[in-house]
Amino acid sequence: MKLEKIGGNDFEKLILHAAKMLNLEKKAVDALNVFPVPDGDTGTNLYMTLLAAVEETIKTDATSLGAKVEAAARGSLMGARGNSGVILSQLFRGFARALAGLEAATPRDLALALEEAAKTAYKAVLRPVEGTMLTVARETAKMARHNTLDEDVISFSRTVLAYAEEVLQQTTNMLPALREAGVVDAGGAGLVVAARGAVEALTNWPELDEISPDDLLQEDRNGTVSAPIKGIVRQAIEFRYCTEFLLIGEGLNTEEIRASLMEYGDSLLVVGDNSTVKVHIHSNHPGLVLEECLKRGALTKVQINNMDEQNRQAANTPIKPLGVVAVVSGDGLTDIFTSLGVDLVIEG
Repeated sequence: MKLEKIGGNDFEKLILHAAKMLNLEKKAVDALNVFPVPDGDTGTNLYMTLLAAVEETIKTDATSLGAKVEAAARGSLMGARGNSGVILSQLFRGFARALAGLEAATPRDLALALEEAAKTAYKAVLRPVEGTMLTVARETAKMARHNTLDEDVISFSRTVLAYAEEVLQQTTNMLPALREAGVVDAGGAGLVVAARGAVEALTNWPELDEISPDDLLQEDRNGTVSAPIKGIVRQAIEFRYCTEFLLIGEGLNTEEIRASLMEYGDSLLVVGDNSTVKVHIHSNHPGLVLEECLKRGALTKVQINNMDEQNRQAANTPIKPLGVVAVVSGDGLTDIFTSLGVDLVIEG
């Protein structure tokens, strides 16, 4: 089977299956989370962000690829969770910008969109760090640009995914925290897991099952052994509170907002447009952050998490010396083995 282009309805199926795969693997991705703060929520944050993108994509009446991806970008911004979720929203933003106005996309179009996605995400981060999901996105996009002669979306996507998995493995040696823990970057892993779900959907296109966001909410199994990894230890956290919210107003300027918040912490991300801005920051004074932004508009979806407490819980969770893996066929057997406490259930 050869697929020369993908359209809006195709994209809707792909993003649904990407979310399904990430849902299955999110706890395993959570367990990889050691950078920038080992708070054990990267997989969950990425999944919730992707689910918001899925829901917005399905809601739109437009059928073109450009319109569907724009809806995904809008949904991911509104529903972005955590540092990784905001970065994912910016990957969608760049992807949408490159595909704007297109009914369907060829492999070359997709390669250009991946490149724009990586550029947009890098621009959103105040101090980009290599060895993270940013690196995975950028290096994969570079490779994709060298494979634009491939006229089959399926083979192109397989090649790009295989390279993304290679880059992900390299992240272990790019960051001291990852090297010490012996893991790959959690954000990069989540990105690759979602991509794998989309590519597997392409590969099985004729037999693709129909799924909906409701199915994603109901399905919450461990895709891999989710016991804490060796290397997660109790750490001193300089900025304790992960603070994020949406700022709604008129004439909002992301550069001005970013400059006004830099003194309050790190991991600062300020993205959006002149009416809706997503803010994410790690700070010891979340109240001051909120007060500063209240000068510019109204706040919604405010969330403040104590990362020191999250780190304490992750560090105190015992590591399992042994995991049990079961290969089963069908949802019924999967549910039975999961209820019995099996760590990894593989459907096959």
